[in-house]
Amino acid sequence: ARLSELYNTGRYEEAIPIANQLLEFGKKLNGLEGESVGLAWLGMFYSALARHDEAAKAFRKQLQNEKKTFHPEHIRVAATMVNLASVYSDTGKYNEAEPLLHRALLIQEKVHGKAHQDVASTLLNLAHLYVQQARYVEAEPLFQRTLAIREKVLGPEHPGVALTLGGLGTLYSYLGRYEEALSLFNRSLTINEKSLGTTHPRVATAASNLAGIYADLGRYSE
Repeated sequence: ARLSELYNTGRYEEAIPIANQLLEFGKKLNGLEGESVGLAWLGMFYSALARHDEAAKAFRKQLQNEKKTFHPEHIRVAATMVNLASVYSDTGKYNEAEPLLHRALLIQEKVHGKAHQDVASTLLNLAHLYVQQARYVEAEPLFQRTLAIREKVLGPEHPGVALTLGGLGTLYSYLGRYEEALSLFNRSLTINEKSLGTTHPRVATAASNLAGIYADLGRYSE
């Protein structure tokens, strides 16, 4: 509970010594599985602080532990693969991130089925990875599949749907498909304002995206 509070309030540096204590205590009490809990927290805090090398080291060790503790296709193994892939993606190590996401996706689909929220999240990570590499044709169906899952599972006016709309809209803006991007950004802004309030940072992001499209279309007054 203490670590969750520190993470949610952005007190990452303060949390790292506590996470290290949890790691050591967990290792003594519960072996590799206990150690993995501490490693997971450390990876999250290091990632939040952009201490990428330390985050990757923690997640790699966690992944090794979980493959020994659980089955290699356990859902917790998949979750750690996604976390490690995110660190690799943030540091431009796309060739290392991509196979981890593909492997995690296969595990999640096997365990949960193809229309689960975890599947949608991993698909979205993979779509963003492709966008970072300008692999737009490959990214589009992943965004669309993510959107379909989230609309079904979360409902059409959930912030997770708005986030996906924003990603797909950005992709269309890169492709010069401005009218499609405009529609998606408008919908994203409406959902975010309704669900998060008009002063939330995601509302600002959606409004900024929308303004960019209007500028690209020469509709400067809007």
